[in-house]
Amino acid sequence: MRRTTPDHILACIMEANPLHRGHASLIQRAREETGATGLIILLSGSFTQRGEAVVVDKYQRAEDLMEHLGADLILSHPLPTATAAGGDFARGAATILHHLNVVDTLVCGSECTDLSVFERAREAEKSGEFSPKLRSFMEEGFSYSVSFRKTLEALAPGTEEIFQSNALLSYGYYKALREENSKTQLLILPRVDGPSASLLRAMSNEPLPHYPPEMLATAPQHPQGLLLQRLYRLQRWMMMEGRDLRALAGYEVGMGERILRVMESSPSYEAFYQRVTTKRYSRGRVARLLLSGLLNITPRDIRDATVMAPLQVLRASARGLTILGRIQRESAHHPIITNGHQIKKLPPRQRELFLLEIKAAKLYSNLTDGGEILDYKNNPVV
Repeated sequence: MRRTTPDHILACIMEANPLHRGHASLIQRAREETGATGLIILLSGSFTQRGEAVVVDKYQRAEDLMEHLGADLILSHPLPTATAAGGDFARGAATILHHLNVVDTLVCGSECTDLSVFERAREAEKSGEFSPKLRSFMEEGFSYSVSFRKTLEALAPGTEEIFQSNALLSYGYYKALREENSKTQLLILPRVDGPSASLLRAMSNEPLPHYPPEMLATAPQHPQGLLLQRLYRLQRWMMMEGRDLRALAGYEVGMGERILRVMESSPSYEAFYQRVTTKRYSRGRVARLLLSGLLNITPRDIRDATVMAPLQVLRASARGLTILGRIQRESAHHPIITNGHQIKKLPPRQRELFLLEIKAAKLYSNLTDGGEILDYKNNPVV
């Protein structure tokens, strides 16, 4: 039976890029299931897990989440894990919410809702056969994600349904909470059919986009294609200037040489990604590595962000401020940032991690025609 308390806190990990009715449906169903009285959103900031710039800035998305979903507390998902590969993204986000020590239920939407499938997959991963078989597939030239799938299919037949984008993230959340022996329960609900955020982003490239009713809140503020091209130009210049990618998150031997070779004859991001991707190097993997090159995100940053990154408050309601007080009393892992003055008081490593957020805000400002960088000065809005 699902645990409920008089102050049941629900949490959700979102990009909301942009917010649509599928997000609202997920939260409504979760509230009905749990009787939750408070809602925390861990929201990706200026860049996404795909290595792309958001089409609606994080402050506007946070405002939309309060207005349309009734969110009480919106925290910025730390950059290193928010832009990491799927496994690190899921592990980082779920572990951060566990560390808050106030979340009763983490909800997510998935194509697979059977926790027994997740548990069979987890047991297979823990077996002594998993790593050798995974290496053998990678030695055949398959990417890590394809090798992982082939290995799991071989060792745990019947788990194939987790290999869908949202199901894989849900599986990552499940593993992280199990590893932490967390009191936070995972609620997995079926995804609702309808236009996806990726379709809505693609529509932003039309001269006069007509968004469907599923667009719940602020429409894309910037055409996705324009942001992608501007980001690619900076990355192409970076590589032509000799950027060494070897110490960065997601690097594998040979990737830098291939990227540079293709970039030299690819003036547009469309041409580049059509030519650079292989069965080993997916578009997302290359995009994340290039973003890491601009922002200098390392594997250590991902590890440290999971356990100690400061969390910026983007918006908070009156109830959210009460929840925030509980977090500050009951959790010691992640400093809570509500104004710029607190940055100087952070321990050195945590300050380094937060300065990555400011660097990302500066990059996003340049991609979007110089909007004001508010990370220094914004206080949570009630």
